[in-house]
Amino acid sequence: MKRLHLTFIFLLLSFVFLSKALAQEKRLALVIGNNDYQFGGSLDNPANDARSMEEALKLVGFDVIKYENLDQRMMRQAIDNFGVLLKNYDVGLFFYAGHGIQAKGFNYLIPVDAALASEADVEYNCVRADRVLGKMEAAANKTNIVILDACRNNPFERSWTRSPTGKGLAFMNAPTGSLIAYATSPGNTASDGSGSNGLYTSALLSYIVDPNITAIQMFQLVRTFVREKSSGQQVPWESTSLEGDFYFNSGDSIQTIYTGNIISPEIITDNNWEASSGTFIDLRDDQEYDWVKIGDQIWMSENLNYQTVSGSWCYKNIESNCNTYGRLYNWETARKICPDGWHLSSDEEWKELEKHVEGINAGGKLKETGSLHWGRPNKGATNEIGFTALPGGARDYSGVFYNIANNGFWWSSTEYSSTDARNRCMYRYGDTVGRNYYSKEYGFSVRCIKDQ
Repeated sequence: MKRLHLTFIFLLLSFVFLSKALAQEKRLALVIGNNDYQFGGSLDNPANDARSMEEALKLVGFDVIKYENLDQRMMRQAIDNFGVLLKNYDVGLFFYAGHGIQAKGFNYLIPVDAALASEADVEYNCVRADRVLGKMEAAANKTNIVILDACRNNPFERSWTRSPTGKGLAFMNAPTGSLIAYATSPGNTASDGSGSNGLYTSALLSYIVDPNITAIQMFQLVRTFVREKSSGQQVPWESTSLEGDFYFNSGDSIQTIYTGNIISPEIITDNNWEASSGTFIDLRDDQEYDWVKIGDQIWMSENLNYQTVSGSWCYKNIESNCNTYGRLYNWETARKICPDGWHLSSDEEWKELEKHVEGINAGGKLKETGSLHWGRPNKGATNEIGFTALPGGARDYSGVFYNIANNGFWWSSTEYSSTDARNRCMYRYGDTVGRNYYSKEYGFSVRCIKDQ
């Protein structure tokens, strides 16, 4: 992939612009992920959730303090220190992933060293969730958000002589100017997830950087995502007393954060879309992509290589594979990851492309020639259309990578069912274009098409 090198003066201007934009509203987040429990077994995802949320929150302008696997003393100290620092900020956010429980009407976050032989031990071995709310209130800042992905099944309950007061977490009133978000409704439990992130955190990561939606709208989208993914078994919940609209990403600021620069109109001229081919710059990360006009359509003639907080991978996590073949994306990420002015090609748009190159050797007309990136024999490859299809391989829902240099897989934006979506595939042993459907959790390449 090619990159645009900006002059020093524009880098300097971009730094000033970014600093000014973020200085308008100072944001601080405390992020904790606990999964290595000494007496309650291990969870798969909280530490991953904390790392992913750290990256996402930084993208939307937060200073982030992140911890993993804290004992009770360290958790209390981290929260207390957060409260002191928060007095110098306008917005505070606390994110916790791990075990949480309600006992005697209060919610508790479970440290990794907690030994809970009975419900009576909770008060003395855990950390009350409203400790965070108290620190936020004392800081008297403008806006506070608490996100608790902490409603997983209680691992200690089976050894208790009686059941706890209730499953999951209890409802808490949100102090003025705050919002409390739960991974599921009060009294219920949430999924730890089957991928690298919990189900609720996966939904947060999908929407938290979306521009120009309020926090309330963002959490509504998260609720729909989780409810549908869990077949109605998990429904996130919020308690709020926000007095105005809060935007994680107000639009202009996230664009600045993503690009890290200001692109001068003197540097980038208008593209001549009437030409047969050309290049354009993805302003989010300054990568330059080739495009080609095929019939009435304008396609990227390279696989997308835009890095996301979650939902995308380099093949076998090797960066050089991304540089050569682009990134692999799950479908939920792929359908909204194209640059501004472009979109993920639909099944019908793929059909139109195939119609334009129909006949003998249709797939070959789209594939890069030779065996530099395709394993032999790369049958029928002529690339006479200029599409330059590359064999980026795939990643299955369990995280296994396969078929790089042999097959290329590309998502379409068209759903096949609630769990599957349409895709295209090209093979080194054939000169056809395969059309199929796969689980939306798979990782495939992305080709964007220009908006008309």
